[in-house]
Amino acid sequence: MAIPATPASLGRRRFLGMVASALVGSAALVACSSQSAAPAAGNTPAPSSAAPTAAAGAPTAAATTSSAAQPAATAASQSNEPITLIWDTFRGIGTPWPQHMIDTYVKQFPNRKITLRPIPVPGGQQEAYPKMYAMYAAHTLGDNIAFDPSHWEFYRAVPQGILFPVDDFVAQDKLDLTQWFKAFIDMQHFKGKMWGLPSWGWTGVDGLHFNEIALQEVGLPVPDQNSPDWTMDKVREYADKLNKKTGNQVDRYGIDLSLGAAGVTIIARAWTSDIISEDGKKALLTDPSVLPAMQWIYDICQTDKVDALPGSIPSGKDNALFSSGKIGVLQGGSLSVTELDTAIKDPKVTKLKSVLFPKRPDGKRPNQLRGGTWNVNSQSKHPYEAWQFIKVLSSYDGILTFNTEGDNGALTRPDVLKDKFFTQNPNFMVFLENLNNAILAIVPFNAHGTEYETTFTQSFANVYLGKSDFKTALQTAQNAVQAVLDKPAT
Repeated sequence: MAIPATPASLGRRRFLGMVASALVGSAALVACSSQSAAPAAGNTPAPSSAAPTAAAGAPTAAATTSSAAQPAATAASQSNEPITLIWDTFRGIGTPWPQHMIDTYVKQFPNRKITLRPIPVPGGQQEAYPKMYAMYAAHTLGDNIAFDPSHWEFYRAVPQGILFPVDDFVAQDKLDLTQWFKAFIDMQHFKGKMWGLPSWGWTGVDGLHFNEIALQEVGLPVPDQNSPDWTMDKVREYADKLNKKTGNQVDRYGIDLSLGAAGVTIIARAWTSDIISEDGKKALLTDPSVLPAMQWIYDICQTDKVDALPGSIPSGKDNALFSSGKIGVLQGGSLSVTELDTAIKDPKVTKLKSVLFPKRPDGKRPNQLRGGTWNVNSQSKHPYEAWQFIKVLSSYDGILTFNTEGDNGALTRPDVLKDKFFTQNPNFMVFLENLNNAILAIVPFNAHGTEYETTFTQSFANVYLGKSDFKTALQTAQNAVQAVLDKPAT
């Protein structure tokens, strides 16, 4: 069973274990005093962005309004004096990519320096945000930062005034926003303003990765994703036929579904619906439009019993089992292409073929845009210079090397996908269709995104594990998710 998907630098299935504690820790640390907050990675000097524009602690309503709405600096106001920008990041650390970006920027602006301060995240990305909130409250957060939309913190950082709006910079530089896929630019907008440029990104766990060797063994053709015969019922049929048992011993699981919120959203969208309402206020698990998707999951897991459920396989071993021929088809996205190719050791046992989910009646394929953003700290003394750095990070070279050097999945620019890193693997090209037709994620209106995903994953387990009857289990999950969405906005 797959848990919520994450950027490649974290691994596909490492996110779930720490999200709940991170949410609680984030709220606590934002309220910490400046004495209790410390810069990441043991750096003690305050960065150049540490202008005392507000009192330490969580911003007041007045401070939030002031910092979020402040006018953007102009190019004419940029300093020609030597300056140092502070880059606080957890992305690409331990790879050559951050230094590559710094060198590129400094080559363009020799009078500037960038100090890289890695943010340690031993348990995963979500550990970074409590530290960053605390550093902002203490006025020690760097000039360049990242509050990712798909990890929900973007929607908390903007109302708190942490990010600097970049609309005026975009206009003054006449920046061509068509360099990026439109959906990733749309993702940078919130509350009527634009807050950054794209970093990592993909279209979620919107693919089905087949083992061609297993298909040949059972006499099934590789699915034609453009055929009208490629339906969700056909996916279930393939999973059933790919399942292989010797007595009570499972030799190969027919399918490995992604059953966290991100994966189940894809399945719900296959029925032209979603698991929460468009306004982010209502859980829809028991809605008549969603019930066929929930029933489909239950039938595969409990009626057919062909899914690799928790307890039946070791946690986090999905890719290894697929590569060794123990899983017939795995639900995953474009990030899984590299992971699975790397994991496959014997092409006589496993050969990867990726296809998209079936088209819906409206002609779209189910997907859910996942992505990140590079931001400027609203407290920065040099916002325009910091903006110039995020343009480097999000440039063609920045995004391409984010993939090739930085161990991240960044499919945010069409021109990058023309590089041989992608074109030499036809399984990558499958996902181009969804990148051009991406469906945005629905954001919980109260900004409790992390808690929403954690609660969904925990409560929905009762459905696919069959711990109670389908109707009761689904209603229990519905109630649990709705309780989170009913909480006051943060």
